[in-house]
Amino acid sequence: MTLSVLALRVEVGGRTLLEDATFQIGAGEKVALVGPNGAGKTTLLRTVAGDLPPRSGTVRRPERWGWLTQDVRADETAALRLAYDHLLAASPLATIRDQLDDARAQMEKAQADDDGAALDAAVARFGELEERFRLGGGYEL
Repeated sequence: MTLSVLALRVEVGGRTLLEDATFQIGAGEKVALVGPNGAGKTTLLRTVAGDLPPRSGTVRRPERWGWLTQDVRADETAALRLAYDHLLAASPLATIRDQLDDARAQMEKAQADDDGAALDAAVARFGELEERFRLGGGYEL
């Protein structure tokens, strides 16, 4: 499992940031990329990750690899959901929320199977759990 870069050339707006770069990073190796602001560190990493095309050269990524961008922007809904999950995780209501998710899945399955008795039982279970969640302050979180 090796990341290989061969004769890489990276340009931005006609300005060459990197020319003829060749390196390998093997499994388990740790590396650092340092330089002044504007030198092209992020551009190089984005090129290696495949977000930007190189001007020339090749990049070979391992079969399994990951990339976390420098600037992760979540939409407001996602940010609120993350905050809610964090608050809920510290509460005994987390178990009830998980049970609600299971009950919701049971309702969907019963409806898809056209099983009236199972649907009635799942709806009753969901109602019970939702009431416990509401009375426990789950929606106030």
